[in-house]
Amino acid sequence: MKFGHNFQRALENEMPPGWSEAAIQYKALKKCIKRFVYELSSLGLSAETIRRLISSSDENQQRAITMTYSLAKEGHVVVPKIVVNVNFEKLKDDEFAASMVKQLSASSNIANSFHTPTSRTFHINEKGGNDNHCSNIKVGQINTYTDDSEVQQMELLLNFDHEFFEKLTTELQNVEHLQQQQREILHSAFENLTHDISLTASPVSKKHYNSLYCWRTIFRLYMDADIFMSSKEADGNRERSPELAQRHLSWFDQQVRKAHCLPSSTKHHDWVFYNQFVELNRNLLKMTFFQSMNKLAVTKILKKFDKRTSLTAQPLFFKVIDSDPLLVADNVAKAICFNLNSKLFSVIPQLQDFECAICSNIAYKPVRLGCSHVFCLHCLIILQRQKVNLCPLCRAEEVLKADSRNIDQALLNFMKTFFPREIKQKRVENEEDLFTGPSTSVRVISDKNACIIM
Repeated sequence: MKFGHNFQRALENEMPPGWSEAAIQYKALKKCIKRFVYELSSLGLSAETIRRLISSSDENQQRAITMTYSLAKEGHVVVPKIVVNVNFEKLKDDEFAASMVKQLSASSNIANSFHTPTSRTFHINEKGGNDNHCSNIKVGQINTYTDDSEVQQMELLLNFDHEFFEKLTTELQNVEHLQQQQREILHSAFENLTHDISLTASPVSKKHYNSLYCWRTIFRLYMDADIFMSSKEADGNRERSPELAQRHLSWFDQQVRKAHCLPSSTKHHDWVFYNQFVELNRNLLKMTFFQSMNKLAVTKILKKFDKRTSLTAQPLFFKVIDSDPLLVADNVAKAICFNLNSKLFSVIPQLQDFECAICSNIAYKPVRLGCSHVFCLHCLIILQRQKVNLCPLCRAEEVLKADSRNIDQALLNFMKTFFPREIKQKRVENEEDLFTGPSTSVRVISDKNACIIM
């Protein structure tokens, strides 16, 4: 009862209008369970009796009466099935089984049908009840394994068992429909924001360099925050819980403000876009919370179902829908985070993706070896001067083969465009090394002409 109250209150207080109506209707499902328990009790099937009837397959072979419970998918609807197995050969020696068969027979008016070797349809007339307990008739089926078998099966098609799962799967479809709508809205919003940031942070004009470096810092802190997904191998790239994601989002916002990368005026377009970016992440956080709460609601209601009936619906249900997109296959945060990494961050390249593996600085004048690994010209000259021929990354014998033709001109132009400050700093450092350190000039042959690369 506490969960149902807290679940509804959380949806109403923290979710946008209309979301609570699309969520799992926990209280309504509880009423379905209550009606189903009454339906079972009218057949003499209390929770304790069902617990006694359901047993392992090995035990089933030794008992006069047993029960099996299963769930199957028909389209998007989960359909339950209750089967009572009766071994008439052992029935006479089992007082409990004989009493149970007698009670079922009295409730369903099928006393003589158990001894019929062929299949037939029968009706179980519910005694008692009121209008709140639906139909007065439940249809079942008696089947024999073979014509001469003493074991016969009776399938009970109970109204409120079917009602519960039909309602549950319908509500899961409503949840998925809402999530699909929100995915499309968030994807569109992130794409629009990507376009706006790419324009304001474009390095075409020097006056935009401040925005370029502002958003580079913001995105670096965002990736460090790991808000929705952990990037650490020790965590196995697991999803964050909504509560933990909220803390990581708050940490990210605090770090951005401490970095003082944004303009002083809060009316500046960078501030406007940053606030939009944070708001989109908050909306994404609401989606993860909504998804998490509904998953928990499904788990809780199935646990209550099993507790009240002694049936095993919870493990069966999750096994049946394991490959179905209604609940577990799609994750909103994961999908949108992938969109962020593939689109938004590509607008503002990060320095770490263009660092030399030797000096951990920008690979200014990048030299691409025959093995495709890239190093800055300064570090490569030092390696050649020291007669080192093995690539520091893959150990391929490519270092001494490199000459001016190995300079990646397209990558160099890209770096000059997006990393002007880092290029300038690297030039200063290289010049200091030139005048204070030992000579690092090396003669490299390019075609038929000799040239010196510094």
